[in-house]
Amino acid sequence: MDARADIRNFVAERLRDRGNEAPANDRESLVMSGRIDSMMVLEIVSFLETRFNYIVDEHLFDQMDYDSIDSIVRLLGKIAG
Repeated sequence: MDARADIRNFVAERLRDRGNEAPANDRESLVMSGRIDSMMVLEIVSFLETRFNYIVDEHLFDQMDYDSIDSIVRLLGKIAG
C-alpha cells in the first residue's frame, strides 16, 4: 500500500471511531471544517512517526500542514525528498 492510501485509511478509521461515517476526499479541509480536532492531529502525527519514521520539528509545527490528506502527503514528500 502506498503512503497516500495508508494516510487515507488511517484518517477514515479515526473519523469512523468518532461516529463520522462520511468519506473524506484528499483535498477536503479536515481541520478548518471541524471534522478533526487538535487531538486527532496529534494522532495523525503519531501515526506518521510510527509508520513513516516521520520526526516533527516542534518549532516548525503547523496544524494546517495536517488539514487534508493532500497536505499530509505533501509534508511527507518534503521530508522524503
